[in-house]
Amino acid sequence: MGEGPILNDKLLAISLDNGELAKAAVWEGRPSDNKMAPSTPVSGFSVPCLVLLLLLEIPGAGAQEFQLLQPQGAVSVSAGENLTLICSVTELGPMGPVKWFKGSGSGRQLVYAQVGSFPRVTRAVNGSGTDFTIRISDTRPEDAGIYRCVKFERGSGADEEFRSGNGTVVSVSGECELPPAPRPSPPG
Repeated sequence: MGEGPILNDKLLAISLDNGELAKAAVWEGRPSDNKMAPSTPVSGFSVPCLVLLLLLEIPGAGAQEFQLLQPQGAVSVSAGENLTLICSVTELGPMGPVKWFKGSGSGRQLVYAQVGSFPRVTRAVNGSGTDFTIRISDTRPEDAGIYRCVKFERGSGADEEFRSGNGTVVSVSGECELPPAPRPSPPG
């Protein structure tokens, strides 16, 4: 029948994590002659190698971008209860610690770091490189505020802030509750 392989109008499309679409032409032989299977070299490369080369040339393909996820927008607790604040990161991030802060700007207060003493704050999953969820025990009215999970990158001097979460607004009910006042006794 035919002398050599023919090019079918087939396109291999691969959807990437970042939403881009990678495409590569797929050459096929005549079904009867089996001269050109998907792993047959084309210009010295097999089709899987060509697809891999194509993927490596697309920015963001094959490499997941670092993400810091702080999914809770707002959390309400009653005074005295335990509070859980969720934060996770992808594994592909720069070397450096993850810390929790209350407030923002220069006046923000460090709530938790991997080193140091934080009496009412503990890590939910000790030793995890991706889960930085914390628990604050025995919440108090002064615990109300905006909490941010922050990833730092090790620098030559001090660590530099790399990525910050969206923030979680924490409200603590019972802030203004006072014990009932004694009733005055009727004059008598």
